[in-house]
Parts: sequence; C-alpha cells; structure tokens
Amino acid sequence: MPNLLRRSIESNVQELREKAFVAYGVDINPSVAFSVKGLTAAYAVFETQILDFNLPIALRHREVVTTDIVGHEFIHLLAHKVHGHTGHATPWKELMREFGYKPDVTYNLDVSGLSGVERREKIYLYKCSCTTRFFTREQHKNMAASKKLHVCPDCNAPAKCTNDRAAVLSAVKPGTRAADAVELIASYVKLGVPHEDGVVLLMYAMKLSYATARSYYYKYRPLE
Repeated sequence: MPNLLRRSIESNVQELREKAFVAYGVDINPSVAFSVKGLTAAYAVFETQILDFNLPIALRHREVVTTDIVGHEFIHLLAHKVHGHTGHATPWKELMREFGYKPDVTYNLDVSGLSGVERREKIYLYKCSCTTRFFTREQHKNMAASKKLHVCPDCNAPAKCTNDRAAVLSAVKPGTRAADAVELIASYVKLGVPHEDGVVLLMYAMKLSYATARSYYYKYRPLE
C-alpha cells in the first residue's frame, strides 16, 4: 500500500509540475517523503524541495491526501518560487484557485485510533530529591494558581516541574539566539500565524535549517 500511495502522489505531482511549467515557466520537481509525525498531514520543505507526508494519515485519507493535500503543498513550493512567499496569504490562495483547489488552510481529517497520531494529554513531570511524579494539566494549573509548592510525601523536599514551557522561557538568556527566536515566535503567535507557517518564517528570519526552526518553535512557543 505505501508503494501504491507513493506512485499516486508522484503521479499527481508530475501533473502539477507540467501545469506549473506551462503557466509560469518554472520546473518544480519535489521528491516525496513520509517522515511527518504527530497531527500534521504534510508539509513542503522549501530548502530541499520535498513534499513530506504523514504515512498513517495518508493511508487512511488517501483520496484527500493524494489530491487536495498534494495540491496544497505543491502550491506552497510554486508560491515560493514565483512570489517568494511561504505562507497561506494572498499569493498562495490565488494560485490554489488558479490550479482548481479551494484555498483551505486546514483539513478536518479523522485521526482517531491511528498509532502515534492522536493528540495526547500533556503530562507534567515534577522532580524532587528522590523521584519524579506525573501530574495532569489540570493538576499543574491548580498548583500554579495556588502558588503552592508540591512537597514530596516521601523525602519532604519540594518538587519542581521540569517540563513547563513557562519555566523553559524564563531560563532563556537575553542576547542569545534562543532569545531572538523567542521574540520572533511570540510575534508570530500574536499575529495569529499558523504554527507550520511560523516555523518557515523563523527558518528564513534566522537562517536555520527546517528541523532546527521547528525545534525552536515548538520549544519556545507561548502557551495558548
């Protein structure tokens, strides 16, 4: 099935490649990969010209992925090539309509039951001098609101949260590249830029690889 899926995606990519060449005189011939994880169905990698897909989602929603989502991501590459544009604003929307697609930014795809894809409840890790305990988001919020320290019943030492994003942000030192990233990411979130677009903007603004930009973005993105 993955080989059939790949061939179907590559076939549609070649059709779009021909249309793009006829309409704009540019040759866009991206390779196809299946390394996307989590809830993202696919994304276009501009610097390496790759259309990268989430295999479990693509296998379940083959028709949507091989048509609409292939078009969505290919048009990102075309918009970048023709207009120097990487997001979902007017240049991309106009090209989507020109090539016969609805300019939908997101797709409502059922991912229930897919291994490694469903959104999981975040667990907060509290570490004291003897062990690490796990707290739910609600427990963590309640402790933060009460401003009380969790005291371990075994060693009587205060337990500190080790994976709270607010604590991660507070540890960033001024004047560092991380501090620059925090400032840029906060501005993208404030403007309502979709997260994957924010990753791309950060990549170009700070001259990072896509992987590094994505790591920065999701590490330092403010809590919503």
